[in-house]
Amino acid sequence: MAMALGAVRPHVAVESLEGVLECAKAGDNDAFGEVVRSLSPGLVRFLRRRLCRDDDTANCVVQDAWVATWPRLKCFDSI
Repeated sequence: MAMALGAVRPHVAVESLEGVLECAKAGDNDAFGEVVRSLSPGLVRFLRRRLCRDDDTANCVVQDAWVATWPRLKCFDSI
């Protein structure tokens, strides 16, 4: 799945992001915040190009995705 993340250009290297994600999966709120800060800008850009032309809508979709992801984060195998 690293290829999919590369498409949204995370602010940290994918290898580093995997370590941060592992910390987030262990319940580290700060680590989850780093994942969100790293991936959100690229996800918003992607959605703005593919789903809508509206920044507010793209931001809301990404925000909703993160809110849904947090309680289920332990279920993810890898990024």
